[in-house]
Amino acid sequence: PVSTSVTSSIRSLNRSYMEGYPQAPTPPDGDCTEENNEYVYTEAGEDNGSYALSFCLGNSVSDLTAGTKVARPIGITELFCSDSFGCGETCLYEGEYYPTVQIGTQCWMKKNINLGVKINGNVNQLDNNIIEKYCVANNASNCDIYGGLYQWGEAMKYSTTEKAQGICPSGWYIPTRTEFITLYNYHGGTVPPAICRLKNTSQDYPAWEGTNDYGFSLVPAGLVQTGNVFGPPGHYLSVLWSSTISGASAFSLYIRSSCSQYIDIYAQTHGYGQTVRCIKD
Repeated sequence: PVSTSVTSSIRSLNRSYMEGYPQAPTPPDGDCTEENNEYVYTEAGEDNGSYALSFCLGNSVSDLTAGTKVARPIGITELFCSDSFGCGETCLYEGEYYPTVQIGTQCWMKKNINLGVKINGNVNQLDNNIIEKYCVANNASNCDIYGGLYQWGEAMKYSTTEKAQGICPSGWYIPTRTEFITLYNYHGGTVPPAICRLKNTSQDYPAWEGTNDYGFSLVPAGLVQTGNVFGPPGHYLSVLWSSTISGASAFSLYIRSSCSQYIDIYAQTHGYGQTVRCIKD
């Protein structure tokens, strides 16, 4: 038997709504976990004239793969990052899956953005309506592991406004300097070993020298500086752009490899190629 929870929807012309929906199985089925094992109903569309019901599919069914899905009036689709959903789900953006994590009051993507066309690290990215990226060691497969590296203008889609969406999906944006401060304060401030709490562990993939206490899952993606690519396999650092400008530079979260070092926020020149981690509106 299926038990239902009835939503309070008003029947009217040109509206799609769901009158009832099943409860999630207990314990979670198949690949589902406690974190995503729930049905979340939200009104959607213009004037809330439609709906979206996110849920976890425990096993592959027909042409649907296991994982978080969304039921809409048009049928069942993937959970897109532009959808309304609870933090902790994995969403789809431009063909790439992004797990999300709630850290304090903030909802973050757990992966660096990997979007665009790879170009060589000694060539500037251009405002040409084509999203361009660098990959560690000029190897495209490294973008799949560490995310893309972007000059600030490209990451921001040439906006100079704090909290610009930039290359993030709708409903997400490039974090501000203040939001990075909130993030590292939640992890214990700038002093050691707070830096380790932000980074992947030696058991994660890709591995780093961290403890990843709250699931931010930083990876050693390095950066591109004046045409030279720094990063793996030396596991040197991770540098994330903010949307906060400082003259001809923009502030960046600067994470080194050693757990005995401090967390820094530096003003980096716009021409450096660095990673992007999106935060939810």
